[in-house]
Amino acid sequence: MKLGMTTRKNVFFFLLIIFTVVCFLLSRKKGLLINNNKQGLFKSKSVCDEIIKRTDSIPVKTFNGPPPKVNFSRYPEAKLFYTRITEAASLGPNFAGHFTFAYWGCGMLCFQYVIIDSITGNIVVYEDSPVEEVIDPTFSINSRILVFNPKNSFTKLDGKKLEDILKDFEYETGWVREYYEIVDGSSDRPAWLNKLCSENVLDGLFVY
Repeated sequence: MKLGMTTRKNVFFFLLIIFTVVCFLLSRKKGLLINNNKQGLFKSKSVCDEIIKRTDSIPVKTFNGPPPKVNFSRYPEAKLFYTRITEAASLGPNFAGHFTFAYWGCGMLCFQYVIIDSITGNIVVYEDSPVEEVIDPTFSINSRILVFNPKNSFTKLDGKKLEDILKDFEYETGWVREYYEIVDGSSDRPAWLNKLCSENVLDGLFVY
């Protein structure tokens, strides 16, 4: 039995309505799963987060002995900051178990730094060139990771829309967040900083 023209049209429109309703419900469900906020905004991603999670799982053994006298023989030019370096070293390790990370300002948004092995007293890293466009670095006695421009220094941007950040904080949007791992070496090269990842300082903060 053949359906009449009117009946076929009615069936077609009925199926179209069902299809539209199903698509709407599926898209709504997908949106609820992806978005956790009421505004329907997406949080930006940080690729470096995943890299650091894997790297920072290596356990760190803390040195508890008395810190030795600082040895400037490898970097004699660091004696220009003798007092700052020796005072920091005398407090014992504060980075990656047995290192002391010391830094000092050299102007606005600029600093220099040194890393001392608290076991030997040797200066293993000395950055005499100013590091610019960097807010206080982040480091820990229990971690081998050193971060320049860490996320917690940019909490004022967290959750803001990108268009608002570009309008109000334009001078910061070109800055770079950098992650380094300190690597123990040999007597010829006692330790060094290995760059793990870099990203824009906005990554993982803004919404869109």
